Parts: sequence; structure tokens; C-alpha cells
Amino acid sequence: MTTEQAFFDALANLETLVLELIDAPVPGSPGLLTWSPPTLTNPVTLTRTTPGAVNLTAGQDYIIRLPNRIGGRLAIVGGRNVVIIGGHIYIPMQSGSPPSISSRNAMLLRGQTGTAHVEGVLMNGPDISEGVQIDAPNAIVQ
Repeated sequence: MTTEQAFFDALANLETLVLELIDAPVPGSPGLLTWSPPTLTNPVTLTRTTPGAVNLTAGQDYIIRLPNRIGGRLAIVGGRNVVIIGGHIYIPMQSGSPPSISSRNAMLLRGQTGTAHVEGVLMNGPDISEGVQIDAPNAIVQ
């Protein structure tokens, strides 16, 4: 096992641990996070393994799981409360003269109406220009 693979396996294990902690809060404790994920109502869980747009139903809550590595921009469009914990978005070197700005950011959050909670997502790569682009004026983004 390579050092890189060991790192991403550890990251996946950390995601599982964090999700367990979210499901089992300790009353009266300050918690590990400054902002806790929002309370979700009947959330739909999606696993995203490829870059591109994820179109979510308005008013629906979501948990989005990311794998060890997605090679390109992820656009999350719509939904109410959206929780993303853990994962890796890698922006490779882009072709083009020059490459588009949108192809160089790791994540777009657009049109959420509740809380978009992004935590512990590694965003890197040789052509990354921006981590998270926000176009959600009716949402709290944390």
C-alpha cells in the first residue's frame, strides 16, 4: 500500500467516525466543530464518484458522500440542507488557452435554500484556482 493510498484510507475511516459522532451527540458538550451540520429531515444519501453537476430536488435534504478522489470540479445544484463530509477533489492540469475559471475550482454550491455544510474535503491539484464557489444567496454555507 502506498503512502497516498494509506492517507486516503485513513480519510475514509475519519469520515465514518465523524458521521457516527454526528448521529450520537452528547448533550451539554461543546462538540468538536464550530458549526454542527444541520438537522436533516428524511435525507437522501448520494455517493458521487465522478466530477460534474449533481442536480438535487428543491426542498429535499441530502448527504453527499465522496470517494477517495474525484478528478475534476463538483457542482452541487439545488437541495435544502446539504451535508458533505470527507473526500478528495483533485483539479488536474487543464488544457486550453487559458482554461475556464469554472474548470479550475473544486466545488460549486448553487441554489441551496437551507444550510450547505462542507467539512473535511481535501481540495487540491496543480491547476486549482479556487476551493468553493458559492452561488446560494438563500443558504447558510459553513
